[in-house]
Amino acid sequence: MFSFNNEVYLGNVSGLQKWSNEGLQDLKVGDKVFPDTLVYVVPISESRILLGFKNSHPQWFDGKSLLPFNLEKGDRLLNKYPYDAIRVNDSTIAIAAVYGGVFFYNLEGKLLKIFNENSGAKTTGVYDLFLDHESSLWLGTSEYIQKLMINNPVLKYGEESGIDDYVSKITRNGETLLFSRFDGNIHYSFMSQENTIEFREFTNRGEIYQWGDSTIIYNSKTSNISNFSGSKILESDLYLTFENFDEPMVFSFLSNSGIVHKKDKSMKRILVDSNLNLKSFSQGIIIDGNYYLLNSNIGLYKLAGDSLKSIDFNKSSSRNIRYNNLTVINNNIFVSIEGSVGKSGISGIYKYNLKTDSLEKSEFFGRLDSEFVENQVTVMKQCPNGDIWFQNAYKIKRVYQQEGTWKVKSAPYNLIGEGSAIYSIICDGENVWFGGVNGLYQLTNPDWDYKTDFKTNITGIYVNNDSLIYGGFGEPVKDIVLPYEDNELRFTYAAASYIDPERNTYSYKLEGFDRDWSEWSLETQKDYTNIPEGDYVFKIRSRNVYEVDGRDDQISFSVLPPWYRTWWAYVLYLILVTVVFYSIYKVRVNQLLKVERMRTKIASDLHDEVSATLTGISYFAEAVRRDKNKAKREHFISLITESAGDAKEKITDIVWSINPDNDDWGMFLSKCRRYASDLLESKDIKYELKIADKIPGKLPMEIRQHLWMIYKEMLTNAVRHSNASRLDVIMDVDGRYLKLIVQDDGQGFDSENQNGGNGVFNIKRRAEAINATLEIDSESGFGTRWRLVLPL
Repeated sequence: MFSFNNEVYLGNVSGLQKWSNEGLQDLKVGDKVFPDTLVYVVPISESRILLGFKNSHPQWFDGKSLLPFNLEKGDRLLNKYPYDAIRVNDSTIAIAAVYGGVFFYNLEGKLLKIFNENSGAKTTGVYDLFLDHESSLWLGTSEYIQKLMINNPVLKYGEESGIDDYVSKITRNGETLLFSRFDGNIHYSFMSQENTIEFREFTNRGEIYQWGDSTIIYNSKTSNISNFSGSKILESDLYLTFENFDEPMVFSFLSNSGIVHKKDKSMKRILVDSNLNLKSFSQGIIIDGNYYLLNSNIGLYKLAGDSLKSIDFNKSSSRNIRYNNLTVINNNIFVSIEGSVGKSGISGIYKYNLKTDSLEKSEFFGRLDSEFVENQVTVMKQCPNGDIWFQNAYKIKRVYQQEGTWKVKSAPYNLIGEGSAIYSIICDGENVWFGGVNGLYQLTNPDWDYKTDFKTNITGIYVNNDSLIYGGFGEPVKDIVLPYEDNELRFTYAAASYIDPERNTYSYKLEGFDRDWSEWSLETQKDYTNIPEGDYVFKIRSRNVYEVDGRDDQISFSVLPPWYRTWWAYVLYLILVTVVFYSIYKVRVNQLLKVERMRTKIASDLHDEVSATLTGISYFAEAVRRDKNKAKREHFISLITESAGDAKEKITDIVWSINPDNDDWGMFLSKCRRYASDLLESKDIKYELKIADKIPGKLPMEIRQHLWMIYKEMLTNAVRHSNASRLDVIMDVDGRYLKLIVQDDGQGFDSENQNGGNGVFNIKRRAEAINATLEIDSESGFGTRWRLVLPL
């Protein structure tokens, strides 16, 4: 189906139909009907299109009439079954044939060339054609997808053209291009009937040399020198050819017996001393027809008569130098050198000074491009139009004049050599040929520039190098927001430049993470690990083989913070800090209150325990002073003594109970044992003490004081009021409880009716203060048993 002039057409096996409101209608143009099955449509302009048919020649169609499009060798095309067609530029149409490759025609029907297996196609059958944005033609075949850079001025002839080895030298003989391979085989090119350059292997083996406008061939096995047609020219050992410095028509070569010099149609041999080893030389230049400048890998020499003189630019004995190429440029002699002298690099281009027989570093090329100074130049050649071609740092460079200024251009020629060595360059009219490691290259338009726009694409984003979260198709459906545990990302990317995609380079930057753009590299992916939380933009830019920058691509994403750095976590932290500070405040307040309570308690204890005793002492002293009766005075004095001792004991107990050094069960238990034994032995009461040796943990001051006063009150009451003859004390730990049992065999008392006693009241009050359980088991005439249980 296709549309033309706002009409819709449908091609089928019976011809052409047109769509209208009434449906599909068979279409006739005047009295003519469409010949047969429509197989391709090529839009040419708004006023006409080209319609191709299965078994008939194509027709021009303007919506009203049909005009034949007469193709050169059109019957041959029909026999190969045309299947698809496309317009590849303003003046050229490509037609794919199922059995014949791709036929290229201009708009007048002239056959320009055929691309088939003889000219580099991987297979003959081509079904589909597609022209991309870089003007590369893609062929869809039954077995392959093949790319054909028809609008690119660099044409490569390699393995598909039968050239499967290095091309070491190129020459031209009339319309024929010859080149020799490293294996010694010689190939030549010719224009086939399909207007396509084809290559054949030459019958002779050997080396090829340019002889004026012709080629000569040297066969090392026979030592014969012949022309292209095979006629013998000279029997000699051939080692090199010469460029003429001042007479363009002079050709010379070096042999065992000397230098053979040919000018126009005459030949002259200049004999050289046979002791000279001339075989090591590979290039030479004739100067003034009298002497010769000879180049080898190890040095540059001047040959005059039978004298061979070394031309050295540095007399240092420590050298590692290679002399690559000797040639004439702008009527000056130049030699390219690579290597070092001592620790200094000397690579670059040097000019030969005729007057001083010395080499001088060429400032001219260094000013044009620093790489001419810093890196090796393997081959250089000046064309008749003045352009100078180099391979420098494995790049093909063109030095040319524009508006009186010398300029350097290299990017448009980056496909030549493909980053490998070039050994030979020749100029052929508008074409420049290059031979090297990867084959033969033809440059048809040196002024060509790549001007196509292309895009850089982010093709994938992977989490933890595994899970694909974005596949590179359009914008993400929703914002990319990643949890913190997914902060290891891999970005993959590519450039939509397919001239030589393996040599596209990339530079990236993660905005919000990277400070600057990365260096250019061939890597097509970038990994980031441990990306902090935040908002980011990954940016990628590309540069194709012609060093043209594509349009950037970018994608935004966010990494969430870990849970412990989220807003709600900070709220929890605030609450926790508030609780901590509040707890500290509460502890501080409690400590202050504890101190205050301690002060109050000490005051209360002093008041309760000591104040009444001291008051009694005061009253007794007043009575002693007032009463004149000696016996009474002695009685009051004894009461004072007893009360003072009692007050001292109470004060000692209070001081002991508040001393923090006594926060230890061991000291408390020891004090209990000592007090009981002293008291009971002083009253001659039999006793048995079962007090534990050790109780784990600390003994708080408040519990210590109350427990001590309870213990002391129980023993004191038993001694003073029970008239007991025996008393037993048990103090031990049962699980998480302290048990205190004080039992006597005295007279007992009625515990139900004895509630007003000071001793019993104090014991009960203190037991409640420390959350202890108190049991009293006493009956008149049967003794008393105290049982206290204190949670630890």
